[in-house]
Amino acid sequence: MLVPTERLHFEALRRALERWNQPITAVSHLRMVSRSRRETCERFVAELKLDTTWSELAQQVEKEYQALVAERHIPVYRGSLQFVAAIPPGQYFRCLATDLPMEQIEPIVESGRLRKRFDAIVSGNRLPPKPNPDYYLSIIETAAVTPAQCVVIEGSGAGILSAARAGARTVAFVRKTACDQDFSRAHVRVDSLDVLIPYL
Repeated sequence: MLVPTERLHFEALRRALERWNQPITAVSHLRMVSRSRRETCERFVAELKLDTTWSELAQQVEKEYQALVAERHIPVYRGSLQFVAAIPPGQYFRCLATDLPMEQIEPIVESGRLRKRFDAIVSGNRLPPKPNPDYYLSIIETAAVTPAQCVVIEGSGAGILSAARAGARTVAFVRKTACDQDFSRAHVRVDSLDVLIPYL
């Protein structure tokens, strides 16, 4: 929602595949948005007929991803930042939840000056992946609210399903890269967070 992580993952994969002299386009990578790294690497190893395993490719992708994070190549969506800034502090418990491990989210938080915008920053990296409801159940427990009091803004179909299964109200923030995903469990579907600001 805040950071175009798909761009970071694409650039990390592009750099990793240079080791095997294999170019990749953003269009081909779009097919793998919201897929797990294993599934993505398995697919490219098979399609490109690489002389390697998916795990070796995944290790190389992780190495390149960490390098990108270290270089602070981490843009933040301006519209999303404006929405977060408009949330009245004290009226809402503002929680940033991410699939990334904390060592990866910290540089993003610092470079985007996001820490002061949130009451909590939570990593679900060690929890069962979405759409398992445990991901959001854990976050809701951290916020000390009931599921019915929680509004989750998600950019993936799996995330919406995870939040819905946890009993939260859901808003699907649908970008072009995810428009083919299933957002049927969302209570509201938007293509810009600006439209939500008047309801805060």
